[in-house]
Amino acid sequence: MNPWLYIGEAVEDGSQCELKFKDRFGSWEEAGPFVLHEGIWYRVDPPTVVKEIPVAFRFAMEPA
Repeated sequence: MNPWLYIGEAVEDGSQCELKFKDRFGSWEEAGPFVLHEGIWYRVDPPTVVKEIPVAFRFAMEPA
């Protein structure tokens, strides 16, 4: 499994990622996949803008 990285380290290179979010109730992970484009995170399927602010990301694992 890929390690979680600080969200500030994300690069807009088209890589599909998973995101981790946190709020006052706890944290949760979303498998996505998500991509970063022009500073905005997008869910790939279904295509939507991510409105929550993620705290960490990791590169999505390729299916075996």
